[in-house]
Amino acid sequence: MLDGGGAAALHTSVAETAEGLGPDGPVWRRSFAGPSAHHDTLTEDLLGPLLGVPRHPLLMARFGLPAPATALAQLFRTDAARALRAVVAAHGFAR
Repeated sequence: MLDGGGAAALHTSVAETAEGLGPDGPVWRRSFAGPSAHHDTLTEDLLGPLLGVPRHPLLMARFGLPAPATALAQLFRTDAARALRAVVAAHGFAR
């Protein structure tokens, strides 16, 4: 629950989450659609030990570039989107 009584819902679908974020929906979709599309490919590299070159180095590099948590926080205008961004940042790359 947010200040003022509102709420936000994080769904397993980027599109479904974006639908519930009103004016921040398009920004949410642009920020998370790409990284989410490669979840299955990158999970082992992201959650495993850093022992060498990742199996998918180009995808890994693209994953980290678009959305540092502090920069992403400034993109959202609503409390709901900011709250969900904080949840995503706190939980890393978990589905």
